[in-house]
Amino acid sequence: METNYLTYVIVCFFGAIIGYYLKYLLEIRYSRRIDAINRKRQACEEIIDLLDIFIAQRNIEASREKFDRFYKAYSLLWLWASDSVIKKASEFLNMMGQPNLSEQNQLKARSAFIQLKIELRKELGHPKTALTEKDYSLVNLKEPNRSK
Repeated sequence: METNYLTYVIVCFFGAIIGYYLKYLLEIRYSRRIDAINRKRQACEEIIDLLDIFIAQRNIEASREKFDRFYKAYSLLWLWASDSVIKKASEFLNMMGQPNLSEQNQLKARSAFIQLKIELRKELGHPKTALTEKDYSLVNLKEPNRSK
């Protein structure tokens, strides 16, 4: 009887240690996954914020600092985003890297811009989005004239 009780205590003791260790490992894995999701979200949001530098009407205020932030965000995108986002970003940047875009290439660049934004939307939690290029409007608001 004492042997069975001692065996029971030892099994419970080691079971508790193993259970605690497994819980610890799962918590580490979960926190790493949450960290990766947050990093991906930050990289995508930063790219979205900085894409304005490529729109002619909005890039008046684009400074060297904004371009530097964009390059850093693009590098982070390569680390954290999905392959489809990276491919769309590369397509868009290749279009924008061409000197003197013709009207046809400007339309292609606009299309690549919108496709990149849709892909980023999918990345950030809307994987089944039904939005298309036709649904996106490039908005250029002018500051109101504040004359007295």
